[in-house]
Amino acid sequence: MRFLTGMSIQKKLPLAIVLMMIAMIIPLSTVAYITSRSIVVKSLDEGLSTVAEVRARRVGDFLHAIDHGLAAQARDPSVAEAIKVFTTAFASIETPQETLQSAYITDNPHPTGEKDKLLAAETGSVYDDAHRQFHPLFSTLKASMGYYDVFLFDASGNLIYSVYKELDYATNLIDGEWANSGLGEVFRLANERDASAEAVFVDFAPYGPSYGAAAAFTSRPVFDSDGTRLGVIAYQMPIKQMNEAASSQIGETGHSFLVGADGLLRSDTPLTEEDDILKTRVDNPAVRQGARGESDLIRYSNEAGQIVHGKFKSIDFHGVSWALVTEQTEDEMFQQLPKLVREQSLIGGSFLAVAIL
Repeated sequence: MRFLTGMSIQKKLPLAIVLMMIAMIIPLSTVAYITSRSIVVKSLDEGLSTVAEVRARRVGDFLHAIDHGLAAQARDPSVAEAIKVFTTAFASIETPQETLQSAYITDNPHPTGEKDKLLAAETGSVYDDAHRQFHPLFSTLKASMGYYDVFLFDASGNLIYSVYKELDYATNLIDGEWANSGLGEVFRLANERDASAEAVFVDFAPYGPSYGAAAAFTSRPVFDSDGTRLGVIAYQMPIKQMNEAASSQIGETGHSFLVGADGLLRSDTPLTEEDDILKTRVDNPAVRQGARGESDLIRYSNEAGQIVHGKFKSIDFHGVSWALVTEQTEDEMFQQLPKLVREQSLIGGSFLAVAIL
């Protein structure tokens, strides 16, 4: 004001108007930037949430399809008939583990990973006849849903049939070499349940017969039409389809992944070259809260120390809890904000230039 005291009215009035315009334009531009930034952040978070919702729904639909298919197979008379026939054939062999592994694995002309291509060994046994009859049915079932393997057990725990034929084939899952594995657990639990009980599921863990690869199993008991317990049908879960349902990449740093309560990934993230399942551990609030059954969108620091926005959804499958997390770094999400600042500054500067003119 002292600066204005010595000036003529012809100069005071325009300058006063310009100062008042500056006093209005700067706060208005600041408010406009804050509002615009808030809209951008909300839009980006909503996009992140949409991806998370879609991925969680796909995983849920995938698990539901497996569950529904397993229930249908457990009730299918052809499965019950297959278990009865294989049980009788298996019992007729004096040393079933040695004999069947020799015929269907060691002497199988197909290479490792393709043992399922053998329709039947030519040993002349009743087991070969049973395998020739039912193998196409279960091989088609495995291929149609992408299961890693399909197993049939008798009520005594003998693995009387599998499509893929690994070292668990023809062993006993109660007292045999693989009794303490995930497959042994799903057999024992299913073998104790009645027909109306829900399916059994055992979470991913390294599985010896599959060369230590991550494997998860689900199973149901099978009964005859008169209610007699025949055995168990089990699936080794398909990993490729699980990855396709859970994983996605958003920009350079954003991705969706499935993680267990132990912090180990249950899906392979597209951000790395190696297989992450049961090998990569993540520990952040999204994982911890998601594993507790919560769902939310939060801001936190990831394992690399970067600030990220993460949307997490809890997924529960027969008592096993996972978290589906979709996250992206704040730096990448907000990389357009400097452009927004420049635009707001240009608009404010234009108004000020007009005011001065």
